[in-house]
Order: sequence, then C-alpha cells, then structure tokens
Amino acid sequence: DDNDIRDIYKAIDVDASGEVSFIEFCESQVFRAHALFDRHDLSRNRALTQFKFKELLEDLDNTLTPQEMDAIFQLCVDTDTGKVHLSGFFNPNVVKIKMLFDKYDEDRSRCLDAEEFRTMLKDIYRSSTDTEIESIAESVCPLGREQEISFITYIQRFRDIARKHDAIQLAKKRKAREKAKLKGLVFTEN
Repeated sequence: DDNDIRDIYKAIDVDASGEVSFIEFCESQVFRAHALFDRHDLSRNRALTQFKFKELLEDLDNTLTPQEMDAIFQLCVDTDTGKVHLSGFFNPNVVKIKMLFDKYDEDRSRCLDAEEFRTMLKDIYRSSTDTEIESIAESVCPLGREQEISFITYIQRFRDIARKHDAIQLAKKRKAREKAKLKGLVFTEN
C-alpha cells in the first residue's frame, strides 16, 4: 500500500532530507520493526488490536509497564478503527524511539534528565542545530524547570516533539526560499 511505503520511508528518512542515507537505513530498525509487527499480524491485514499490540510490545520489551504500553498504544492507534496499523507503528518508529530512550537512560530509571533528553534529541534530529534542539527540548521541558522526562511523558509528548521539529524545518525552508527570492534566485529543495 502506498501509505505504508510513505510511512516506512518517513521512518527511515529521519532528517527529512528526501534522501535515505546508508546510516539512516541501518539505524532505522525498520526491518526489525516490520518483522516484529508481522509476527503479531497473523491475519496479514496490517492492523493489530490493542491486545495483539500489547503482545508485540511485550516482545519488544518485557519490562514495559501497563501504563507505558497504554501510552505507546495511544501514540500509535488509529482512532477511527481502534487498531494499530503498520503505518502507525512506523510513524513514529516505535522501535527506534524506544531504543534511543533506553540508550540515554543509562541508570534504567525510565527517566532522562534534561541534558540526557537534549542529547537524545540530537541523536534523533542530527541535522538540527543546538539552538533548534534547545527549542524542541523546551517544548517538553521548559527552561528554569529542569526536570526529568519519564518514558511515559516522552511517549505522550512525542507527536508534539515531532511537530516542533517539523515546524522548525519548515521555517528554515521558508527563510531560504525568501532569501533566494530577494536575490532573484529560484529556491529548489535537494
């Protein structure tokens, strides 16, 4: 299905450059995620009930709490059908965002301090500047209120984080387009 292909591509092209680098492809975990989804999609209709999705999450990480599973389900579920479709599982790439959180949660407390959170965001959005990362981080963890970000909060706010990143990228493209226009040039995206 075209939507599945688009969502798989978006899950791999994390810097939204329109091109997939070898590193992006390898780090995407898309094959692992696809195999995991297929293992639980016995009917091959590309949709999992909440029960089946929770089984998938237990296979992904058997230490997830019921509240964490519910948060991930809410992030991925198609509210019209009440099921998680393959595209919802890939966008956001649940396997990758879980692995990245775990990578920076060195003490396994299920929480990241503000600095660990910013470092993780830099890993997710590698082409973003420090200022952009700070802006994204502030959308979840406002300055002056240095706090820990729990895994549940991270999952619940992931769409906000992704929207903030997308808005920053869009603003950069607009600015480049305007700058090119002022110079009498035509702006084209790579």
